Amino acid sequence: MFSLKPKRLKLLFSIILMFSISWSSMLILGTYCFNHNDNFIQNDADITVNITVADGPLVVQNDFVFLKQWESTIIKIDISDINNPSSPTNVTDGELRTGDYVVYENKLFVSTPENMLVYDVTNPGSIGDPIYNWSNPDFGNIITSADYFAIVNDIAYMTENRILYIFDFSDLSNLTYLNSSNLDICSNDFTYNNGYLYFPLEQENPIDESSCYYFGLVDVSNPSVLNPMITLENDSISGSCDVEVKGNYAYLTVNDFDNHRCFLTVVDVSNKTQPEKVTSVELGADYVHHITINENTIYIGLDDEGLAVIDISDPDNPSEPIYNRFNRFPCDVRYVLVHNDYLLFTYNPGLGIIALSEASKSNLATIFYPLIIITGLIFPVVIKRKR
Repeated sequence: MFSLKPKRLKLLFSIILMFSISWSSMLILGTYCFNHNDNFIQNDADITVNITVADGPLVVQNDFVFLKQWESTIIKIDISDINNPSSPTNVTDGELRTGDYVVYENKLFVSTPENMLVYDVTNPGSIGDPIYNWSNPDFGNIITSADYFAIVNDIAYMTENRILYIFDFSDLSNLTYLNSSNLDICSNDFTYNNGYLYFPLEQENPIDESSCYYFGLVDVSNPSVLNPMITLENDSISGSCDVEVKGNYAYLTVNDFDNHRCFLTVVDVSNKTQPEKVTSVELGADYVHHITINENTIYIGLDDEGLAVIDISDPDNPSEPIYNRFNRFPCDVRYVLVHNDYLLFTYNPGLGIIALSEASKSNLATIFYPLIIITGLIFPVVIKRKR
């Protein structure tokens, strides 16, 4: 029968004890770091393209990324060689104030206060003058432009002054008005998913000013019939900035301006007539911006603290955030987008690019795993020498 000699038994016991102590220490310190928002990665972006006051949204078309320089110029950057992106070049006139913009079927739609411009971006390296310059008459004298808009299956959804407009864009030479609805609530952008529009809201309840609307959805599966928006409200929260939807869950970035706190809030939208808040994860920053989802990971732009990364494999119980400060304070990461195996984001210096594997890496693992391995190699040798 197999048996251990007393000396080897002591050695085995010592090794087990050493690993137990190491893992316990890691868990204790890891919990402390999570609870005190100290789980920061102090690495820098792999690549930074310097841009004065870079803004978004970020849109990629044929290995070119489009973004905005503050509130004016739409610019493009060639990222076909992700390790050596090109310098930014202008798409729109530098004097033109621009709003939201989207790329749909090789065309770039740009909203301005006076009109909407359409560019052919089949070859983003060589973009000419606008192929369409729509103004109020082109929209049937109903709308001049749009604060935010999206195009899905040739249907354009646009909001202006709290009103949702729906147009048929199948024939760009003859736009067709379909319907409109007064949302009567201030919205920060929206996202389309499977026949519904999801809105991050920012408005006090007119009946109860101590509460605030922060989430809404509208059924647009039949554009000819638009029901009132379904909303959620919360006490002491000032409103939401962005929303993304994955499966039966909506993920919102929510700000509490009065108390300088912000959250990732998860809402169950499986029942569209009665969405329900599931949970909130507090983020270690004063203000939160935009988000993007890649598989089971959500990336969140923060005002000062940079980037937060959260695992949402279990939507009812998201992981604690991992933070990236990128060696800058404040970072002011606003827009984020996953492209292939990289994360693109706008922050203080301009456009940042970092490998997804680096953005999601926990510095706790970086510190503690090597420590455990080294201790496991040295500890038995020390014990043997003492004996």
